[in-house]
Amino acid sequence: MNRLLSVGLAAIVLASLPAVAADQAPTAPAAGQTRTPAPDGGQREQQMAQMQANMQAMQAQMEKIRQSKNPAERQRLMQEHMATLQSAMGTMRGMMGPGMMG
Repeated sequence: MNRLLSVGLAAIVLASLPAVAADQAPTAPAAGQTRTPAPDGGQREQQMAQMQANMQAMQAQMEKIRQSKNPAERQRLMQEHMATLQSAMGTMRGMMGPGMMG
């Protein structure tokens, strides 16, 4: 059940990113500002590998949470899981580039 929940949550987050980006109108850089170039193919592959590693780590963390009987240990594992999730979201923001999410 928790695996299904975590996979579903990840799918919802990943599926909603293009919709959020599409709602925002493209903006030109202000005077004196330059746009950061889109990541090259090698950097994109590296970011995708990092995302895959984060997903595997989160799945392993959820499995440990399910197996834990100690509430304090479960809470500690959940905090680790949330930190990994936030890291993954930071990686996703980096992959989208500037201007897509504000």
